This record gives sequence, C-alpha cells and structure tokens, in this order.
Amino acid sequence: MEPSRSSRTDLRFTIGIVLIAVLLWVGIGSNVIGMAYERDFLNLYTGGLLVRTGHLSDLYNFEVQAATQDRLVPGLKLHFPFVRPPFYALLLAPLSLLPVKVAFPVWILAQILGMLLVWAWAWRRFGPDSLVYCAFFLPTSLGIAHGQDCIVLLLMMLAAWNFIENGRDRAAGLTLALTLFKFHLFLLLPIAMLLRKRWTMLTAYAAGGAALALASFFLVGPAGVQGYIDLLTRRDIQTLSPSPEMMVGWNSIAVNAGSLVSGLDSVWFKGLLSALAVGIVGWSALKVQEDARWFWTAILGSMMLSPHTYEYDVASLIIPASMAVFTANDRVLRMAALAALIPLPYFFTIAGTPWAIVPSVVVAAFFLMLSGVVPARMALAIQQPIPASGA
Repeated sequence: MEPSRSSRTDLRFTIGIVLIAVLLWVGIGSNVIGMAYERDFLNLYTGGLLVRTGHLSDLYNFEVQAATQDRLVPGLKLHFPFVRPPFYALLLAPLSLLPVKVAFPVWILAQILGMLLVWAWAWRRFGPDSLVYCAFFLPTSLGIAHGQDCIVLLLMMLAAWNFIENGRDRAAGLTLALTLFKFHLFLLLPIAMLLRKRWTMLTAYAAGGAALALASFFLVGPAGVQGYIDLLTRRDIQTLSPSPEMMVGWNSIAVNAGSLVSGLDSVWFKGLLSALAVGIVGWSALKVQEDARWFWTAILGSMMLSPHTYEYDVASLIIPASMAVFTANDRVLRMAALAALIPLPYFFTIAGTPWAIVPSVVVAAFFLMLSGVVPARMALAIQQPIPASGA
C-alpha cells in the first residue's frame, strides 16, 4: 500500500526537525571539538598507544602518560590521565596504529555511526517520531563532541537490554561485563541481579568480569595494577575529577544545594542520598514485575550513586526514557521521561552553581518514577516482560 500524502508530509517534517537538531549540535560541537582532540580523545589514544608499544607496567604512570601526550601534541597546557582498565586499553591499541591526527576523525565518525544505530533501533521500535527525541538528546551529542566513548557504552547497554527482553540472560550478563571499563557507573547492578534471583545473568556477569580482571592483571602485572590504584586515588591531578557541581548524581545535588543551604554539602547528606539510592534499587528489584523497571532503575541508580558521572555518561538513559515516552500508560511517568530527553535541563550546567543541580534533579525524578516507589497510579507497566532463562 502506498503511504498517504499526510504520512509523507509528517515524515518530511520529522526529518526537517532532526536536521535542525543536527545543525545545532554541529554548531555547538565545532566550538569544543579542538579541545576534545587534546583532552578526552588524546587520553584514550595514549592508553592504546602505551599498550601497543609495550609500556605495560607504566600504563598508569601519569608522568609517562603526560610525556607521551606532549610528544603527540606539543604545547599542551593540561594533561588528562588515561583511567580505563587495562583490558580496554588493549581494545584501543589498534586505533593507535593510525597517526593521532587521522585517528581522531576516524574515532568521531565511528561514534556517529554508533549513534545512528541507536536511532535506527528507536525508529524500528517506536516509529520516526522517536528520531526527534534521539536527535535532541544532549548527552550523546555532547559525548561525541568531546571525543568520549559514551556511544560504545550505549551500544553495549542496548545489546544487553535486547538480550534481556528476549530471555537471553547469559548473553546479557556477558555483554554487561564489557561495560566494566566504566565500572564506577554500575555498582548497584550486581546487587539488583542478586535480589532479583537472576542467577544465570549474575553468573555470566561475574564470570565475564573475572575474565576481564584476569586479562588485565596478566597484561600489566602487579606493578601496573598498583599503578592503576595509585592513579585513581591521587589528589594532585586537577583533571582527574574536575567540577563536581557539573556532574550528574547525588554528589552534584549535595554540592549545588550546599551552596544554598549550609550543611547539605556534607558527608552525612551525601551518605543519606546514597543510602536512599541503594534502598530504591533494592526495593525495585524485589517488588516490581517488569524487567524494564528493575533493570533500568539499577542502571540509573548506579549512575546517580557515582560521584564521577558526567552528562555524557548518562547516554544510555535514552533507552528507558524512550520506552517510557512512547509506551508508558501514565502521563506523569511519560513527562518525567520527556524531561530527561529534552536538551534544556542539561544546559543549566553552563550557568554554574546552584543551577547546575537541574540535570541531576531531572534524572533523579525519572529514576524515582521508573523504580515504582511512587504511588501505584504512577507505577504502571512500560511493557510486559518476556520470561527470562535462568530467572
């Protein structure tokens, strides 16, 4: 059957809106892409290069990293350390076969293609209107413009979620183990698996994580492992954890709220918020029926818990938020998801303290709505779960 004229017009309108979003991000990204080359991308390239050239025990020696970056890009004013685990540095090693100036556009192009795969998933599942939300979703575009690898993580999360939906818990667990190159973003996930009694998924996740840990140990040896721990705990590297108020999470909420109310930027308040996140994730894993709720609650709760979650780190939020916007049967849940998808909240970080609290509050609101701890009328099913193997 031929598509109607109105449907063709609607599709053209949607594509037009998407192109406007693309032009917007290209314009904004052009102002930071040069900085990305010298910072976020350069530290990833450095990690791969050090592994490929045999500097295994010195992989996490910041002075060696800085000297390598100076040789690659003379005149650097700041050095950003490579902090991914050794197994991920090994995966990045082939990239360093290319000259750094060639590797950078190749890397950016690969991230864009990965993002388009996610858009294709959204179109196939929710229709062309979903492209508007995908195109305007800031964390993915922000990560690409900064030379980050958030799209790699997003693709892994999308693959894992598809495995869960199709009852393939073993494949889901192994895929989720690969996300441990950013292990600090998934601290509550194994707890949720345990409480959910998803033994097959948890076993595969643990086995995959153990295999990657062993591979990392044999790659860099005891000296490299100690160097990794020392690097992560250093306090004299400004670029290791800059601008906590601009992160997304409970720590950011405490820092920004503390600028308004004395005492909130304190260990006790941060601890209270962290305990609340753990409790919500545990409650959701034990009480809710839908996989779409407990799984993504565990993911978002973990990202909120981490004190080192940048805006681009919440790129995988696009998956549960899109599902909620297009399939949730409760208006409040849909509105919470919509607020997490539109770009406006994320721009508040530019305004600095205390306005930088807005993205964290928006993500926290969606996290609470998704978890099911809100009243029952707001905790309606996103979709019916598919029975999982080994559950």
